[in-house]
Amino acid sequence: MKKSISIDEIENKASLFLIEFNIHEPFVPIEQIVKGNNINLMPYDFDDEISGVLVIKDNIATIGYNKANSKERIRFTIAHEFAHHTLHWKPQAKSNQEVFVDKDLFMKFRNTLNEYNQEEVRIEQQANAFAAAILMPKHFIEKELNKVEYQKLKETNIIQKLASKFKVSEPAMTYRLANLQMFY
Repeated sequence: MKKSISIDEIENKASLFLIEFNIHEPFVPIEQIVKGNNINLMPYDFDDEISGVLVIKDNIATIGYNKANSKERIRFTIAHEFAHHTLHWKPQAKSNQEVFVDKDLFMKFRNTLNEYNQEEVRIEQQANAFAAAILMPKHFIEKELNKVEYQKLKETNIIQKLASKFKVSEPAMTYRLANLQMFY
């Protein structure tokens, strides 16, 4: 089993990309970051099960995403696949090919055929954590929540407003806020 990457390490790696690309507020232009790291982006006609794929051939990376998905889902998929490139792939001197195919994460937990082992689930969780950290940085969220306009809003309205500001889905923002323990 490979060494586990801590949440703090994941958060720090995501923050370094924000610093490198001089991004200080939402929304995070993930496509710019990915392309700035010499990774190609390609829309595909995947079936509904597949959100995205990272293909690396001869050390050239391409992220494919399901073009039928919502813009918010596509952004998260791109960030998730970028996470695989950043966290899980190690460049080789020789010619190689590696593929990460990502189906809906919930399918991984519901899958009765046990097609996904614990290591694969752990890797997917890390990729989701990185995607959340780069698209919805904790300090960006804190800065937003300190604005007067959020002070009298109900929790659901806060989630809607933040999701819109960060250009992510409401469920993604809800999970992020819960994981950061910003709502009790």
